[in-house]
Amino acid sequence: MKHFTLLFWLACATTATAAPPGAPPTLDVVAALEALSECKRAPAPDGTMFQCDRLLATVQDSELAIGPFFESVIGGMRASINGDVSVERAPVALSGRTLDGARFVVQTGGKQTFAGQFVLLTGPAGKSRVALCAAPGPGALPPVCPTILRGLIAVDLATIAVAMTPPSFLGKTLPIPAGCQVIESSGTDFRIACGGTDLLMVMSLDDDDDPDRISATLEGQMLQNLPGAKATGKVPCRVGKTAHQCRRIATPDGKAEVVIGGGTLGGAKATQRRLVICSRTPSRPNPLCEPVVRF
Repeated sequence: MKHFTLLFWLACATTATAAPPGAPPTLDVVAALEALSECKRAPAPDGTMFQCDRLLATVQDSELAIGPFFESVIGGMRASINGDVSVERAPVALSGRTLDGARFVVQTGGKQTFAGQFVLLTGPAGKSRVALCAAPGPGALPPVCPTILRGLIAVDLATIAVAMTPPSFLGKTLPIPAGCQVIESSGTDFRIACGGTDLLMVMSLDDDDDPDRISATLEGQMLQNLPGAKATGKVPCRVGKTAHQCRRIATPDGKAEVVIGGGTLGGAKATQRRLVICSRTPSRPNPLCEPVVRF
């Protein structure tokens, strides 16, 4: 479930608005957070994820328009889920309001294995918000989902943010070059940006994840979101201490590229599985990505 956030950093309007920053919690927000009080919180790109025993909830904001933002969310799901993902856009009725929304269903071998409900909002200054309540299995969504969604569309994200821990890779704290900023980090999963072009993202893989399938889907999504970009094929690379084949995508002007690679990595303490995405300028040294991926 954690990989639903994989493509939020890449790049339907509605008239509803999210609560402005600093607004006092409403009864809906209080009820939602009470329903999620036993769940584990984790940072997500520009938001927070709640992972429970039989439920997943997320809320994220983006500067993208709601249409492209939601498409990136769905692209990330298709990249990370081993199954057929179907999405149906449909309004959602919550507390007497009709909001833009969508329902998704995952099927594996002809059987439903996961399902969820999205609510989509356009907030102040055009900022978009996507809230999700989802659950595994063949049954209907948990009855608590409307309560959770009502609260997440109104919550001040600063009040539920998860404290970040320093990024680490294969047991070592990752150096942060001057001018770079840690956007999200749970320690082993993180996103770091430098200026407008350089970005490093590392996410953990589950044992049953297929790194090459995920990388290929990500490549397709990036080509779709970067007009004129071109896939230049696989090249030998080293991710951590392990030899791999990395996919590379070049921008139309050739001044920047995105590298995707990963899988099982060798480390001093234990074998780990990671997916690495590096956006960089190939014509100059890159101190951000080099501790993680080299050619």
